Amino acid sequence: MYDIGIDLTQRSFQPFDWETTTGLFQTAINHLYGASDRMSSHKESREREIEGIKKTLDSEDDVENKDQLLRRLTNLSNIGHAFETLKQEHSKSVDEISQLLLRAQKLSETTPFSPEILSPLIEDLANISISHLVPAGDDEWESDMLSTSVKAYPATLFGRYENETARLNSWIWDFEGYRNDAAIGTYNKDPAILPLEIRQYYEKKWRLIAEQEAASMLDTPYGFIHDFDIQKEVVLLELPTSKLLYWIWGDMYHLVLTITKTDLSNLEFNNIKFHISN
Repeated sequence: MYDIGIDLTQRSFQPFDWETTTGLFQTAINHLYGASDRMSSHKESREREIEGIKKTLDSEDDVENKDQLLRRLTNLSNIGHAFETLKQEHSKSVDEISQLLLRAQKLSETTPFSPEILSPLIEDLANISISHLVPAGDDEWESDMLSTSVKAYPATLFGRYENETARLNSWIWDFEGYRNDAAIGTYNKDPAILPLEIRQYYEKKWRLIAEQEAASMLDTPYGFIHDFDIQKEVVLLELPTSKLLYWIWGDMYHLVLTITKTDLSNLEFNNIKFHISN
């Protein structure tokens, strides 16, 4: 997915019902909330830095690098004002996306879902800009932060984190994760419910995942388990953590069932050991 990118103008990458459509806009809103939270964290960090510089300047008569600290103090104050402005601009963008979410919700009450009715919503989303801060100069230590606007919700996105715009576009990967989970649930009910283009896209993707998540019966476990005698025991069954089946073993490792070679030869299955590999 990171290699081929995501093109929301193509049916295979679009929402496939009203639930995933509202999920698209909610993900975009959550992305902005997350950006605002990170911004608040950065602001608090800079406020602590301001307090530290003030204490240094107040407590020492002969401060080393005093001029540089004073410039940094001014810089930090300007950054604080920039954060406040950015917060207001983010709030405006949230309002714009919320209007799209409301449009989708109202349409879902009266109109059957279709790609044709989805297209204007995606186009309007692609026209919404959000702001972010960039250093005004090469030296962030002494540079003010300038607010600049970008199209953070383009219809087409390729690559990952290649530039600031791509980083801001990271919301689309969150939406694709949400859409993937929703598609699995729908596919399990009836594959025919998924539109053909979307079903073909996911079947190819899921086939590759299934190959990686295949169960195994080998002499030794794939990962490390703490209680295993390679001379006396074998793996009866090993099941990897599965994104398709929604089971997770430990910290995304494998469930391993082992048995002694003697018990296996005698078809005795009363003393099977249970392990989580790491």
